[in-house]
Amino acid sequence: MLQQLTFITVLILNCQHGVGIEIFHHIAGEGTIAEPSCSQGTIKVIASNYGRTDKTACPGGFAGKPQLNIDNCLYDVSSTLAQKCDRQQRCSHGVNNGIFKDACQGFYKYLNVSYICLKTQAPLDCGGRTCKVFTICQYEKKAIPCGGQNISVFYANYGRTDLLTCPHSNATLTSTLCFSDQSKTVQLLCNKKEDCKLYVSSLTYLDQCPDVHKYLAVYYICK
Repeated sequence: MLQQLTFITVLILNCQHGVGIEIFHHIAGEGTIAEPSCSQGTIKVIASNYGRTDKTACPGGFAGKPQLNIDNCLYDVSSTLAQKCDRQQRCSHGVNNGIFKDACQGFYKYLNVSYICLKTQAPLDCGGRTCKVFTICQYEKKAIPCGGQNISVFYANYGRTDLLTCPHSNATLTSTLCFSDQSKTVQLLCNKKEDCKLYVSSLTYLDQCPDVHKYLAVYYICK
């Protein structure tokens, strides 16, 4: 029976002078089941790889074969794990060559999942309807479009969760791990209004990572 090596390593990722975010690493050996989980909040996968990057983790069938080259023994499975585990408090996923691409035959491989636990995440839907999403870059002022109907905000995040929205020329000011739930603030400003203009700055919204170029993402419906 293959032995599973599963452990959680907690790192603190600081947005320089911002609030730290715990990043968890879950490792499961080939032939076992990966079970990342959050004691509080839900999973958001940051990165996941199947293969081998060192000779000590999950030794299994790798033991006694130090001559094998592991430089190219890595396959990115981030999207697969994100689809399976994002927004779940706990998830299970098999670890074997039938599920993931075998990037290096002859090696005993493992799955390494890096993730964070979020207390709040963008909703999959807004009250059973598809959410509209409107983003406003930092230091800009825009009105949430609703075509004369009343705005109903379900979620709003002030931060950054991707590198494409509101791009910045200075790469050091970008991060995809910048979260600040501002749902209550935006609901107070915009709910039940036909017109709602928002100026986005850290004077209005709680800034969890001051040195990151941010934007406000609003998830809402019109009714």
